Amino acid sequence: MSESRTYNLGTVTIEQLGQAVEAFLRGQNSMQVEGLHGSGGYMVQARQNSGEWRKFVGLDKAVQVRILPSGDRSVVVSVGEGKWVDKLGVGAVGALFFAPLMIVAGAGAVLQVKLTKDVLNHVENYLIMNGGN
Repeated sequence: MSESRTYNLGTVTIEQLGQAVEAFLRGQNSMQVEGLHGSGGYMVQARQNSGEWRKFVGLDKAVQVRILPSGDRSVVVSVGEGKWVDKLGVGAVGALFFAPLMIVAGAGAVLQVKLTKDVLNHVENYLIMNGGN
């Protein structure tokens, strides 16, 4: 599942916006981040530095952000929420065998959705502060 929004870049470049997203994910969320600028736009992939137990119970987070040109000085920013299948699987196992595991998986899904909203809010705020909207 992903969420997309269109923004006016103003004086900001796609690369600057991509680097701002990378810095946000590294700084605010302590995630491992990879960014790639190409002719088609900018892609950022990030995942949480977490131990195996967080992965097992569905509390790890991952996100993919695509910044693609859309017309004159506009971009479409798409944020893909990673690992939904894992969280649903953990929730199903938790429902069958160990109810508290279902609650933890639900919390992981909520954190994942919050991360998507946080990234989009950061993009919007960055553009407002740097000449776009």
